[in-house]
Amino acid sequence: MKKLFYSAAFLFACVSLSAQSYWAEGYNSNFDEWVDVLDANSNVVGERPAGWVAAPNSNWTSGANNISVTFEKATNRLGEAGKACKITTAGVASGWFTWHVNVSQQTGANASDYIASPVFIDKNDHFYYTFWAKSDVEGTEMWIGTTEMHDPKNGGEWANVPKVILSTEWRQYGFATQASIDLTIFSIQTRNNGVRYIDDIVLAYGSTLPELEDPTGIEGTVATIPFEVTGGKGFITFEGAEGTVAAFDATGRLVKQTTVTGSATQMDLNAGIYIMRLYSNGQQVTRKVVVQ
Repeated sequence: MKKLFYSAAFLFACVSLSAQSYWAEGYNSNFDEWVDVLDANSNVVGERPAGWVAAPNSNWTSGANNISVTFEKATNRLGEAGKACKITTAGVASGWFTWHVNVSQQTGANASDYIASPVFIDKNDHFYYTFWAKSDVEGTEMWIGTTEMHDPKNGGEWANVPKVILSTEWRQYGFATQASIDLTIFSIQTRNNGVRYIDDIVLAYGSTLPELEDPTGIEGTVATIPFEVTGGKGFITFEGAEGTVAAFDATGRLVKQTTVTGSATQMDLNAGIYIMRLYSNGQQVTRKVVVQ
């Protein structure tokens, strides 16, 4: 049985979807519900959003690393106190394993409020997700989505996890994609130190993103970084600044994503129209290209 989670605002608006879907009890996408974090002696040592965990990895305290990822209630974009989530990551010293530094909606016993039924998106399903986010520092990076399908153990690549470059103002972001495996976890990878704020995650079936309330999140912002893109037969070439390049098809679906050094790079793509986006040093620049 497929399960999807939505923000409460979209639930009450009775959003209509083309495929069967409903609120997955325990999944918390609007961060209105919180539970206590207990130590080994059942003492309250903090709080976390219901259904979300920051499960420590053994690498977090190895070598020079002494990593902590903590949750706090925050004020949302509407000025409502305690209605958004602040995620703080500290102590990251070594970067070789940083894709493990994340928070996620788990389906296992790491959380007392986990989901009993494991599969909420089936393999080959088209789906999209939108969310609101910001940071205290302009240009802070955040990787977000169904990250398990980018795990090399599942035939993916960590470099392809969708990434956003955050502003100090609330912005709405969105991605559309297709499940390559059965998906059970939605994650936010911080990977490095810093503060991220997140609110109103909406996940739904469909291959096309809905119109965003604040399109600057997905369309990118004015940037001065160089980015030259040329279309060919079955491929594109691009060069510009160091950073991450993402290819979106005409529906807004993320097709490919790769890390670049700024030198000329080739990416194989099927024929069609693509939106290419370069994320570099806190800026984004977008180009449209045709592949024959």
